[in-house]
Amino acid sequence: MSEAMAAIGLAVVEQFFERVSRRRAMAGKWIAALHDTPVRIFNENVNCAPWQVFPVLLPESEMVEDFVREMSLEGIEIRRYYTPSLGECRGMTHWETCPNAKDLAGRAVALPMRSWMPDADQSDMMARTVAVLRSVCEAV
Repeated sequence: MSEAMAAIGLAVVEQFFERVSRRRAMAGKWIAALHDTPVRIFNENVNCAPWQVFPVLLPESEMVEDFVREMSLEGIEIRRYYTPSLGECRGMTHWETCPNAKDLAGRAVALPMRSWMPDADQSDMMARTVAVLRSVCEAV
């Protein structure tokens, strides 16, 4: 581990367990909020991850850019997940086309996790996210 990484670890170690606990609670809220939407949740076991982000798969790759754009208009930053695909790396195409990796890269997004965001703000963000998801999925 580099000194820079060690310094970052030391700076956050006192709040680490509380931060992970809050993220796990928020992951549980994401799971509940997204339950009746067409997205696929990568992992529903909230206790087995630190949850820096909340990754989901959209049903179709054509939805991703619209979703990211519409969420930006809502003031919510959505990151692409697994993009670019490992199969797109230089030299990889010589060995394999990696269709599964390409599919994941085309449909995966990372929803935000905010460990210190108040519950009411989390609920509002999740409700707006669900509304945008439904709108984008219906449009395709």
